[in-house]
Amino acid sequence: MLLQPDHDPLQELDLDSIQDPQARKVISLLLNLLEQSRTRIAQQDVELQKLRDENNRLKGEQAKPDIKPGPPKGFGKPHDSEAERRAPKPTPKPKDSKNACIVIDREVALTVPRAQLPADAVFKGYESVLVQDLHLGTDNVQFLKEKFYSPSTRSTYLAELPPGYHGQFGPSLKALVLHLYYGCNTTEGKILSLLTDLGICISSGQLSNLLIHDKDQFHQEKQAVFRAGLASTQYQHYDHTPARVAHQNWQTHVVSNPYYSCYFTQPSKSRLSVLSVLCAAEALALRFDDSVRQWLDLFGVPVKKVEQIAKVATGTYTDLGALEAVLPRLGAQHKARVLEAMVLGAYRRHPLQVQTLVCDDAPQFKWVSAQLALCWVHEGRHYKKLMPTVPYHRRLVEEFLTEFWEYYHHLKAYRERPSPELARLCRQEFERLFSRKTGYDGLDERIGRTLAHRESLLVVLENPLVPLHNNDAELAARRLVCRREISDGTRTEAGTKAWDSFLSILGTTRKLGISFFSYLCDRMSEAGTIQPLAKLIEQKAQADALTPIF
Repeated sequence: MLLQPDHDPLQELDLDSIQDPQARKVISLLLNLLEQSRTRIAQQDVELQKLRDENNRLKGEQAKPDIKPGPPKGFGKPHDSEAERRAPKPTPKPKDSKNACIVIDREVALTVPRAQLPADAVFKGYESVLVQDLHLGTDNVQFLKEKFYSPSTRSTYLAELPPGYHGQFGPSLKALVLHLYYGCNTTEGKILSLLTDLGICISSGQLSNLLIHDKDQFHQEKQAVFRAGLASTQYQHYDHTPARVAHQNWQTHVVSNPYYSCYFTQPSKSRLSVLSVLCAAEALALRFDDSVRQWLDLFGVPVKKVEQIAKVATGTYTDLGALEAVLPRLGAQHKARVLEAMVLGAYRRHPLQVQTLVCDDAPQFKWVSAQLALCWVHEGRHYKKLMPTVPYHRRLVEEFLTEFWEYYHHLKAYRERPSPELARLCRQEFERLFSRKTGYDGLDERIGRTLAHRESLLVVLENPLVPLHNNDAELAARRLVCRREISDGTRTEAGTKAWDSFLSILGTTRKLGISFFSYLCDRMSEAGTIQPLAKLIEQKAQADALTPIF
């Protein structure tokens, strides 16, 4: 007779209650074997179902619907750690009046008809009622440009258009189109419908040109923002997310800190791509020297190959293609390691080299910066991905996760009030927490991996200004994901570049407290009332004075 889930003796099993240590060890071993067997059976069930589905397709029948199972009983969302990592918020302050930030454009005095007033009515002032409204309509202008001809100079003199007026469309329309597309994630079709309904005569091709072409000033501002952002703090957040370019799979790299966010779409997420992004679009001086030898030795390139490379790579190169042309015949892996070593050697001499990179534990980030600060939230996701089937193991994971996030909050408290003594206590607590053995092999293996990352996870104890998580870059990457889900991807180099530049400016303006729409209107009208974003980043960084305490 099969046991019912409610009467499963494993639900109430507690190894600590077993007095005999030998029996406790044997039962722990059996539980791990049971966990491995259930996991293997579940994987085999998936493979078997795939074979059944394929067999049904070959017979012209339908496959089993792909309905995702819910989490095991007792588990919440598998990878969500928001509730654990967020400390309870204090009692919220009373909200300010929402009218405080509203700009009054005009005042209209309303009168009471005198015929309705009795003879003894006395005027008592005005009662204010604030109403917000917009006016959307055309402002089509036909400029009459004066034209003169001088017989003596044989030249024609023509009046110039006001600043910001170039082509068939004015600056306000251009700013609105860019804001709707990049700031509001509106599709081109919907923008075209809105403009047509408002009385604007524009084709889909003209709209596409307004979105991606002739945007050099924005590309240049993005590059200036990136350089200012790299110089504003000693650490940078880094993340990447898949992108589609001309129906091919690319990667969009996101670099950010509290003052800016910048996007760079590259063919891959390799270490070379990461380095090319962080070089701030500058050509590095690549040359073979002792530092390159050290990198090649670290990467495991055979000494014989290193000597062959040293004989041919004698000059200085600024282009990877020219460097590849002189390299001896190498396998794809060795060639990639050689190029990475040459670029790393040059990047470590770069004036804007990132000192601390806040990221996940992906291999392409290793050795890029002098110091790597791993994300605690990302580390917590690894534990969330442990989905044991044995109830006792589930309890072990839940109990450990509780202690994991308690320790995380201790680190947050340390950031607010750092001291050498508290740093020492945090290190001791880390060793105690991540040196334990729970008896569940999957959890113990994960704990051991966290322990091996101690230096990268505890960077905050050396520099309390370094964040504990990489949410800044991950939230910025989400902006690209939303854009990608609406428009799938880009089809041309100009479109890809425009996406990168405008998403960078959008993220940066919001961090600097500037209206993205106001910025676009200012740049399109050439008014110049908003300072260059790079200058604002420098000013804000100097005002905040984010310098390490230790």
